Amino acid sequence: MENFTWSKDLVSPDYTINSGNEKMGFIRSEGLFGNRALAEFDGKSFLIRRDFFVSNLEIFDGKHEARLASLSSNFFTLRGELIINGKRFEIEAKNGLQSGWMWKFDGEEIITYNSDAKLSRQRGTIEVATVCNEEIEILILMGLYLHNHVLTMILLIFILFILAIL
Repeated sequence: MENFTWSKDLVSPDYTINSGNEKMGFIRSEGLFGNRALAEFDGKSFLIRRDFFVSNLEIFDGKHEARLASLSSNFFTLRGELIINGKRFEIEAKNGLQSGWMWKFDGEEIITYNSDAKLSRQRGTIEVATVCNEEIEILILMGLYLHNHVLTMILLIFILFILAIL
């Protein structure tokens, strides 16, 4: 089992992924509401693109821009499925607070994310318990990117709600 940590500022769309004290990767978005992000994990680069409401999320090889996978999801429930190399992976929230979510393969949890949310910063852990090594970097990046977008949409809805009642 491998363990990683992730962190980001609350209003930033950017993530850092570490293994111990070693930086393993990052996700750098175009902005809080941007629909593209550059990502890197274990020396491999990727491009992530999404629809505004995350009904479709795609990841491309960063060098050749060949599409590697597409995720269809529902951002209200943090649920979706992804096909990589003919294998079907499912993502789902572990609780309604979005502080835990996971990837499943054949009904088994293979990657589990946990969040230690603070007021101005978010951090958490990623536990990897799988032998699907070819797909690990894609799953880790897509799981973090989707989670960030879910939180951004919740924040946007909250702001719009507050503005509507003022």
